[in-house]
Amino acid sequence: MAPLTDNDGNVLSAKEDLFELVGPELIFVGSPETRIESIKRYEEIGVNQINLRVTMGDMPLELADRAVALFGEQVLPHFSD
Repeated sequence: MAPLTDNDGNVLSAKEDLFELVGPELIFVGSPETRIESIKRYEEIGVNQINLRVTMGDMPLELADRAVALFGEQVLPHFSD
């Protein structure tokens, strides 16, 4: 696995740098507005990729579909590339 780097190529320590810069928030939950705010904190420090995991346990497919749709319609448009 490649090291985590910021936009300038500086290697970030997942144990130190990320928590110091954005706090312990690693799971983005809540309204689209809350997710946008959370993701922007990462964007501000140079994180340019996130992984999206929508389902948890036996979550119904309909809820997962809605979560993906809301994310695509209301969150992603706030970020470039």
